[in-house]
Amino acid sequence: MKNKYQAFYYGLLILLFPIMGCTDASIYTTPDTVPHLKKNVVLLVAKPTSLSAINSKLINHITKKVEAHLQEFPSFSQFIPISQSQQFFQRNPQLHAETNQYVATFALTGVSDKDVSSRLGNALNAEQIFILQLDKYPCSECDSGRAYLLKFYLLDAQTGALLWRGRINENLDEEDIEEAAFANLVDEAVDTILEEFIRRFTIRWHRLRYENLKKNSNSSQEIVSINSQTVPHNLQ
Repeated sequence: MKNKYQAFYYGLLILLFPIMGCTDASIYTTPDTVPHLKKNVVLLVAKPTSLSAINSKLINHITKKVEAHLQEFPSFSQFIPISQSQQFFQRNPQLHAETNQYVATFALTGVSDKDVSSRLGNALNAEQIFILQLDKYPCSECDSGRAYLLKFYLLDAQTGALLWRGRINENLDEEDIEEAAFANLVDEAVDTILEEFIRRFTIRWHRLRYENLKKNSNSSQEIVSINSQTVPHNLQ
């Protein structure tokens, strides 16, 4: 079953990658980010396809870079790093296998299986899932014949809904094929997407003031409602 799934997965990649386009950068953000702040977030990494030939050291590097940025991000309540989730997966191999398939399928199709994401969220006490994806693929329109795709996603664990996506899909020049040059290119792309994510999920002072005023107003209304209740005659 596993080999059959992998064959289908890689075959679909061969069909999709050439038509994705060689240069593209885009950001999607849910209309209102405030309800999605101060949540527990777990980081997951989509494994590069066998077609990518991406050095594992580069994946580890950008994973640590993302962790370093997001662990101290004040808009998260708690950030669950790879090392912590790996310890959990060692004790729960079945959910680990389901999570790997979930991430691979979502990275390829954009379809989130909420049954798996909610089980994962409940098990790790994570309300949101942050996914990192990096791939290289053949590109007939590119000078070097190769392009790369870098994507970050933030998903709601319970519903599987996409809350944010940052994507850079860019052709590689001949000089970018060399390993060190490609690593520098990806490093800069990671910075660009992370800066945009942090900007979108950092609450502005005027919105923070509005939310605090709204909370205080609701609290005052509750107090008035309690005080205005009729006291039973036998308690007067």
